[in-house]
Amino acid sequence: MSDLELMTCTRRSLRLLPAACGRLYISANGKDEPAPWEGRAACRGCAIGARNAGRPVERLAEAAGELQRICTRCHAPAPRQIQGRWCVSCYNRHLEALKGVNAKGGRPQLLDRLHRVRVAAMVDRRRVPAAGPVVDVLEAMIAAARKAKNGAAFGAAPTVAWGRGQQELCL
Repeated sequence: MSDLELMTCTRRSLRLLPAACGRLYISANGKDEPAPWEGRAACRGCAIGARNAGRPVERLAEAAGELQRICTRCHAPAPRQIQGRWCVSCYNRHLEALKGVNAKGGRPQLLDRLHRVRVAAMVDRRRVPAAGPVVDVLEAMIAAARKAKNGAAFGAAPTVAWGRGQQELCL
């Protein structure tokens, strides 16, 4: 057994052979993309898996993979996400804010923090509209960046009157 060197995978919390890690990486980054609840979904964009598979490390895919695993609102690690955006807790608070009443019958505190933001976003060389009611600008940026396959760029959206109505100026 001394010739078998096991490695520890921090993404999946398991020990496995580097060759097995490489096979999981190839499987997860192939044609049939794993569902978010599958274990191999954690292997998407993994730099260690790419090295073990003998493939070039894609830094953009690695960063996108990290963005997929966090809640857009509280920025905490969230392996289970609702609507591909929020952790369970943030989703429940969002529903309370939509109803205007929390479980105790009071006014949700989230209502005081939700607002619309104006962010100029280019995702895969296309304009992306600003997100709906969000807590902060970072939430809108993470939601837009998650859609990127080939990169995203952000800037402040200036308010300029064009023609007859107010419009946002995007990149």
